[in-house]
Order: sequence, then structure tokens, then C-alpha cells
Amino acid sequence: MPAARATSLAATGSGARLASLGFAVERQPIAAVAITEAEPQLRVGSARAEVAVHCLGAPGTYPAETRPLSVWGAPEVTAPVPRGAIVVAHLPSQRWSSALHPIVRETVTHAFDAGASALVLVTHGPSGDLIHLNRTREAGSQDGPIALMAPRDWAGLQPALVPNPTGTVSLNARAIERPAFNVVARIDRGAARWLVVSTPRSGWGPCVGERGPGIAAFLELARWAPQRFPRFNLAFVCTSSHEFENAGGAAFLESGAPTPDSTALWLHLGAGFAARDWHEVGRRLLPLPAPTHNAFLVATAPFVEQARAAFSGVAGLEAAYEASQGAAGELQNVITAGYGAVIGMFGAHRFHHTAQDDLRCVDPVHSIDAITRLKRLLEASIPADRRPS
Repeated sequence: MPAARATSLAATGSGARLASLGFAVERQPIAAVAITEAEPQLRVGSARAEVAVHCLGAPGTYPAETRPLSVWGAPEVTAPVPRGAIVVAHLPSQRWSSALHPIVRETVTHAFDAGASALVLVTHGPSGDLIHLNRTREAGSQDGPIALMAPRDWAGLQPALVPNPTGTVSLNARAIERPAFNVVARIDRGAARWLVVSTPRSGWGPCVGERGPGIAAFLELARWAPQRFPRFNLAFVCTSSHEFENAGGAAFLESGAPTPDSTALWLHLGAGFAARDWHEVGRRLLPLPAPTHNAFLVATAPFVEQARAAFSGVAGLEAAYEASQGAAGELQNVITAGYGAVIGMFGAHRFHHTAQDDLRCVDPVHSIDAITRLKRLLEASIPADRRPS
């Protein structure tokens, strides 16, 4: 993960704010990785385009060598691969998020099994920008490195393509270990049951639309919940290393989370559920005064109807799904770990995982509305007569 492109709330005083609300706050260490880059690029003739390093491959480095260039339409091979070639694979257009997606995994396998020395994934999506992909912390066991490229940058290289083209990938990168941490805040009243609220605190680039609504809701619920649910213990966790396939969330589940049978409800505030929506007009995106419809609300069976009622009229979220139909990210990990009382939200807005996910991608009105509905949902999910004495 490029250190300059990953953000967190470590320096914003969120821990101090939680402590001021009566929580006992601690940092849970997480092992993470960073990839330092120095103008990584793909060159074809005299033309060049920026790439981002996804992983460096088994050797950990990749020299700038000129090799045959093989261009694919992923996931099917559309051209032969000379031994040692650089493969440029065009992913089909969608809102990409993870390198564990079957199409990405199949493309990686096809490329290196065919003898590629390096792979460049062109991440086609609604914005035309480079879309970063989450990866496992151990990624890099492939035979060669993987880089990512924006479709619009590939278009700039096309005039240089000739029959039997050659290309040069210069990554100028290295992987380093780096520390990270979850922010874990608890109010332990010695009660029988816990309410858990979780949200990630790291992401690619500015990640304002991806992370902003979740963190805003997390902090407001932390202010509200101690008085509203005085007979419950509370655990609020803001997890790091989401980019490494939810490593922070997995660490909290392994050590620190209340047990499933002691958890009255786990609410997860995932990616971009109240980010702004956009009209797609040719190659342009025009802002809309509405939240993204590409957001999902998932709940275990006892809470599905309450979830649908709380978010009635909100495109996407009003169609709450039962958890047995599947989820994503940290939310799926919580469900898989056996928690039977779970509600969660997640989505991928049009600038998801891109450098353009900035303040234009949020409107506070959407987050305020979501927070109001979340409070209503929590109150409906834990009615007074079911609160422990």
C-alpha cells in the first residue's frame, strides 16, 4: 500500500474525544505493509503513463526492463504471451474494490501461468480513474509484480502501439513493514450484554466518501449511546488496515471483541453508505443532490424488518437483505465468526478507491439523515422490555 495514499484518523484526536465521553480507550497494534513509490510508470516508445504498484512479486523488486507487450481483455486471453512479456489486462468496467474478486484472481493466474514477467491491470470503472484494489498483507507470492493503471492513461499510450509492441515497466518501489493500530473504546459496566459499533478508519487516497459517513456516524453514536443504553456495555472499534482485506477487523475479532453470546447487537458502519451520487454523462460525472444508490443494508434475521422500516425511502438501503444472502468486508467476517445479532452497511460510490474521493463526494445532509435513521434502528432493535436490568 503506498504510504502517501493511505489515510487514517490517528492524529485527529478521535481517541481523546471518545475518552471524554467516558470510554476507556486503547490502541490495538496491527502489522501492516507500505509500498514506497517513486514515479512508477509504463513506457511504450516515447509515451509514458503513471501506474500504481499493487504488489512487487516474490523477489520484492522489479528492474526497468524493456519486454514484449501483450494486451488482454480480461479475463479472457486475447493475445499470445511471449515468455517474459509484460501483460496489460483490461478489467471489465465495474466499481472495483478487492483483488480477491474472481475476475482479478483469474487474470493474475492466467498472466503468470502464461509466463508474464509483470502484469498491469487497467481498472475500468465509472470515473475513468485508477482504482486501487484491496489485497492481503502477504500479497506478492506471484511470479512477478502487479501494477494498476487508469483507463484514461492507457488511452494516452495507444497511439504508440504498433504491431508487436514493446513496453517498459519502471516501478521504483519497495515494500516496508509499518505499524498500524485499531482504536478500541469500551464502557464496561459489568452488564450481561454488549453493544458493538465498528467502522474502518483507513482507505485509499482521501477516501472522504468511503470513510467520512462511517466515521461521522461512529462518533455521534458514541456520544449518544452511553446515555440511551445505560444497561449495556459498549464497545466501539475503529479499525485500521482495511486495505489488507480487513486485517484490523480480523485482529479485533481474534482478540478484544465480546463473544457472540454476550453481544446483544453488532452494528457495522462500512464503506460509503451515505456518499454523494453522480450522473454519468459520457466521460463526465455530474453531482446529484442525493446519496448513492449503490449502498447495501444487511441484517441478521431478527432485525431485517426494522432495518427496512428505518431506511424506508432511501434508495439502496431500503432494500435490506438478510445476512444469509451474503455481505462484504468486515461485516462478512463478523457474520462468519458466529455473531447472530448483526446489522451492517457498506457500498461503493462512483469514486470508490480513487484519488478523486474528496470532499465533493459527501454532503453532510446525507450523513445526518443516515445517523438519525441509525438511532431509530437501534432503538427499534433493542426495545425497552428487552433491555437487561
